[in-house]
Amino acid sequence: MVRPVAALLVMVMTVTTGCGTSDVARRPSAALLAGVNRLAVVVEGDSTFRVTAERAGGDVGPLAFAGGAGLGGGFAALVALVMLVAVLVANAQMQRAAAVADAGRAATIRPLIPGLSPRAIAVDTFAQTLRAGGRFEIEVLESEPGKDQRQRFDAVVLLRFPEWGFQSLRANDPSLAAFVAVDARMVRSGRGESLWEQKDTVFGHGRQTLDELAADPELMRRELKDALETAGYRLAVELLYPRGKP
Repeated sequence: MVRPVAALLVMVMTVTTGCGTSDVARRPSAALLAGVNRLAVVVEGDSTFRVTAERAGGDVGPLAFAGGAGLGGGFAALVALVMLVAVLVANAQMQRAAAVADAGRAATIRPLIPGLSPRAIAVDTFAQTLRAGGRFEIEVLESEPGKDQRQRFDAVVLLRFPEWGFQSLRANDPSLAAFVAVDARMVRSGRGESLWEQKDTVFGHGRQTLDELAADPELMRRELKDALETAGYRLAVELLYPRGKP
């Protein structure tokens, strides 16, 4: 029974583990930003609108199965692991079905908020907040500046907003929060030295159900705009109030 059990353990490890991503939070320092005044701001990539509703409970902890499996001999271990794989497969199927349902919700909601996007709101808030701070000269560009253009700037800020939309925050809670995923980088012109790296997910302040949002497009618009403006403001604050002293 050793070989079948070992094979199933490999299957379990394959199903229950994956490549995780960790947030990057390298705040800009006052020392690195000394002399950096002229900034080019570029938005990279597209933004995917998503709606992730609350998921029903019922997932089974694989470690609990695996721990009990070793107590009942080889056959008991094999049975327990077979049950575990069956549960994991069922969970994966449920997750795929939920993802399809979420995609349908997003496709229904997105047309109700024309003209709204991270590029239109978050980037504008970011640039306006920096200009109001009086320290930086900002120019928002459609694409990353070439070699000749870079001479006009001290640094280039590269912003990505890979996902935005509405997301459930707690199990057994139908309320959704507006959110936007943020990926920010700053590199010094010429040398390409990294001055700032940050990945974050910013949430709006309101909490509404999907039915409430779908019934009131203006409410939906306000909630998304709140999250996007908050994201742009927070990014600007990182540069206006860097860590340390020059």
